[in-house]
Amino acid sequence: MSSVEEDRYGFIAQFRGSTDDELISVFNSQVGINAWVTARAHYLSALCLEMLSRDFDFSLIADEGGLKLKRRVQRIGNHLEYVDG
Repeated sequence: MSSVEEDRYGFIAQFRGSTDDELISVFNSQVGINAWVTARAHYLSALCLEMLSRDFDFSLIADEGGLKLKRRVQRIGNHLEYVDG
């Protein structure tokens, strides 16, 4: 997949300008959503790529296989923990 194709909706550029906390907030907003359309796939892919490019440890929720959207998280220092409830 070319970078033009990956960013056909502008999501990569959008997330590149986000802080780590903003990325976490976006991730949390997607937890529990079961809808699946092409645009959402590109959105989540761009979010995952941006998380993996950071010096912050996102391994709890993101890897090369994609995002783990089962539970919300919070930032504690330089790592993530699941939010209870």
